[in-house]
Amino acid sequence: GSAGAIRSALSGWRHVELRPLDDEHVRAWVTEVRGYLDEQLESAMQALRACMGLPTLITAALTKLDQLLIAAKHTQDFDTEQLVASITLADPAEARHLRALAITGPGAPLELLSHLLGPALSESILERLLESGFVSATTGKTPTYSLTLTTAEAVLANPQDASVVADHERCAGWWLDNAQVSDANVGQRLARHMELHGDNHKAAQYSLDIAKQLHNSGGLGQATRLYAAAMHLAADDVDVAQGGMLAQALYVESAYGLAMTAGRVGRPHWVVDATDRLMSMPMLGHELSHSFMLARANALRDLGRHQACLDLLKIQLEKTELPALKEELASHLALNLYVSGDDEGAQSLAQHFADEAEQDPLLCQMLQRTQQMTDTGQWQVSVDSDEFDEFSALSVGRSVSLSRLYGCLGHIALKQGEVDAAVLTYRKAAVLAGYSEDPSIALMVRITLANVLQRTGAHSDALEAFVQIIEDARSRGALRAEWTAMVNCGHSALEDGQMDRAIDILERVVAATQVRDLVRVRDAAVVLLEQAYRATGDHARLRAILASRHDHHKFEGADSGITHSATVNASDFEHVSGADVMVIFDPHERASMFETLDSH
Repeated sequence: GSAGAIRSALSGWRHVELRPLDDEHVRAWVTEVRGYLDEQLESAMQALRACMGLPTLITAALTKLDQLLIAAKHTQDFDTEQLVASITLADPAEARHLRALAITGPGAPLELLSHLLGPALSESILERLLESGFVSATTGKTPTYSLTLTTAEAVLANPQDASVVADHERCAGWWLDNAQVSDANVGQRLARHMELHGDNHKAAQYSLDIAKQLHNSGGLGQATRLYAAAMHLAADDVDVAQGGMLAQALYVESAYGLAMTAGRVGRPHWVVDATDRLMSMPMLGHELSHSFMLARANALRDLGRHQACLDLLKIQLEKTELPALKEELASHLALNLYVSGDDEGAQSLAQHFADEAEQDPLLCQMLQRTQQMTDTGQWQVSVDSDEFDEFSALSVGRSVSLSRLYGCLGHIALKQGEVDAAVLTYRKAAVLAGYSEDPSIALMVRITLANVLQRTGAHSDALEAFVQIIEDARSRGALRAEWTAMVNCGHSALEDGQMDRAIDILERVVAATQVRDLVRVRDAAVVLLEQAYRATGDHARLRAILASRHDHHKFEGADSGITHSATVNASDFEHVSGADVMVIFDPHERASMFETLDSH
């Protein structure tokens, strides 16, 4: 593979790893090179921590600190804020420019800086700051400038300072006059300036508008953060229980958006917080939507509150009368019962609703199509378009739920060693998933079927199936299905003894999913890479992957749920062994096999 070729080509070269310096390295460097006294060293370290470990900034900051500390008779003349500010405020003209950049935020156009600084704006000073490393710039048709030392923003432009507050209002006015508010970048700038100017209501409104825009375009991670910001801004703006209708509507819409997205990007505690807030509101507590309550149930499960999740789903199932909604709730409840170890309860519930559904003659006709599928869920014949339309009309709103029900029954059959029955049931799930609006759902079922092949020892056949699924997912833009299939493909290669191929595939997954909302997929790839590095004796990369896994989980603040079983275990099914479930389930809906992060 390409990664292997690159490693081979570079094998004779020395490598130097570039990374931020930690506190101890900085302390040793300052002690040895600068010879600061103990009290000076501690003061200097407080200032240098604002440099985020970046060597270029630390070097420039030390030059400034040398001048100030040598001139000072007593180090106690400087408090922490003064020391942080002293890194950049030795020159008053520089100070004015840096203050302006702290107010404008990253990516300030020259015209905006001119609006704030007026005739004091000096491009030569900006050049000097660029050379020192305190400011960065983008080149192009419209150059923009950013303060590199972002952690010093609050010192450079104190939000309690009346003149700073006024300048935030001026910045907001400039953006309103000179840019499209519908642009997500502009909207976020306006929200920031409005908040720092003290207009929380407008800040919340801009945050909410951009969150909805990003939500609709698939930017779930950023949308979630903006929904959260809007909710908290709206809550701070008024006493929600007593506030006006507009303020309450803004608060409710923000909290609702947060509840519907946060679980899908690995933030279930945010979902519970948002749903708790809305359920406590007298006007809404008993009128919240079906999808909202499902989001809460899945978040409770993600947080390990399994009984609370089951109780909520049971209550909702009893309250619901619409058949399609009952099927959906039953499918979630069945899978959660299965995951909690209640195979009998899960099988009974799933079979009851599957039997009821099969009373429909058209659905029975649909399920007969399993005879025209391969063992990996692909059609052996083309699907007639008229027939597809007829089946689709029946399955609107039901195909995913029924797929989930049959998937649960397939899991149980597989767990009981009934492989043929499991394959037949999974194929029923694949037929139904094929009529959903989201192509990734059917692809996820095909991944499950390919994993059944792998379980039976047909590793080469499984590999071939995964490669085909990856190609199909890529052609349809189904990212989650594509990368899930990639992880499983890497695992299949690992089981087949193709170590180089497995490592190449899994390293590509880890690299690609670091910049997407695919945390669970990345976690699974990391676990498999760890196994591959152990098997090949690659101790250097094993240490690196273990360190990255530790840092990632410490940052996330939660266990990924990945197990070290011989199978690619569902990252969402911590209490089920790898022999029981062989597909990576969705992080935002852990009771669901087949819904993906890209679905809405």
